[in-house]
Amino acid sequence: MLVFDFGCFAWHGYFELSFLTNDEPEMEMLSRDVNFMAQWRLYDFTSTYLSKWPQATELAIEMQQSYESASEPSAKADEFFLACADVVKSREVKEVLATYSLANDFEMRVLNSDDTSNKNYCNFNT
Repeated sequence: MLVFDFGCFAWHGYFELSFLTNDEPEMEMLSRDVNFMAQWRLYDFTSTYLSKWPQATELAIEMQQSYESASEPSAKADEFFLACADVVKSREVKEVLATYSLANDFEMRVLNSDDTSNKNYCNFNT
């Protein structure tokens, strides 16, 4: 596995989980480019394989309502990105990911899709 991406879209009330695996050689050059993530075989696999991830639906709706009612929506979105990064960096998630064959340069990501700098919230202390 090369990349695990936790998509957080507070403004849509939606979460998505995506993996880029080692067996996608056609993506070798572009694999980590956010602009090509939708081409990953396991892009947003929760909507493809798990029927829209019903376990996260209520939380996603609450997130959207909180975002929409915030006096500073961009600051509220940052809070959600940081919270998702905390989840991705948690011991429990790391233990599950460790059961897979991870590339030496394996990357966990939480990005703001509206931010062209592609800041990875997993790289910041929260």
